[in-house]
Amino acid sequence: MADHGSARFVGRSMLWREDQRLLTGQGQFIADLALPQMLHATFVRSELAHARIRSVDVARRSHTWGRNGAHWS
Repeated sequence: MADHGSARFVGRSMLWREDQRLLTGQGQFIADLALPQMLHATFVRSELAHARIRSVDVARRSHTWGRNGAHWS
């Protein structure tokens, strides 16, 4: 005979430990983290699966404060 112990949770709201903290704005998120000399990264994926990159134009981003560089492989 199958164990139906988990059936008591089906269709019912579950209260999670972190709900209260997150819903009241007291939660901490990774986006809230600020460390000295911290860098942010952005990953850009090609829209074309097997395309070759001929060049990367970083001139539009050169005005960004603290820009560390553009790297690709």
